[in-house]
Amino acid sequence: MQTDQAPSAQPQCPPVVKSTTVSLTPHQAFEFFTGRPLRWWPDRHRLVAGERTRMVIEPAVGGRWYEEDRDGAQAQWGTVLVWEPPGRLALTWRISGRWQPLPDDAGASEIEVGFTPAQDGASTLVTVAHTRLERYGADAAGMRAALDAPGLGETLSAFAAAVAKAAPDTPSGSGANA
Repeated sequence: MQTDQAPSAQPQCPPVVKSTTVSLTPHQAFEFFTGRPLRWWPDRHRLVAGERTRMVIEPAVGGRWYEEDRDGAQAQWGTVLVWEPPGRLALTWRISGRWQPLPDDAGASEIEVGFTPAQDGASTLVTVAHTRLERYGADAAGMRAALDAPGLGETLSAFAAAVAKAAPDTPSGSGANA
């Protein structure tokens, strides 16, 4: 007797969701997040060997999310999957379940970022959901546990702190990667 079984898919792994409120409008928060990542992305989260001098999220679906060091070497963190200013952004995250860089998006998890107006009308709820964690296979549960540690997490905390520090100059034009 022959049985045809479809390959089993990885079981779904619940996303890790974190959020914080910043004192910016959704448009300003989206611009700060996407246009100034060098100001808030933690320095110890680095793929380039040298000192990081540039970090870019290209503003279109299919755009690259990458960093560059002083010597011009580049490393890609991921690809833009959704670009819907000022409300939503989604990116692949090319980090393996063992915290190593991935060469492409094939095994990458995803990060979805939402920018929702807060009730006060002057601030924004920024929600980051780390999804597709099942792509880590056997490392999925450990990766989820690490990402779901108490608190905002280093990256979202750094974003909120950078916004608070830059609040007086944020509404004015911001150069990319400033």
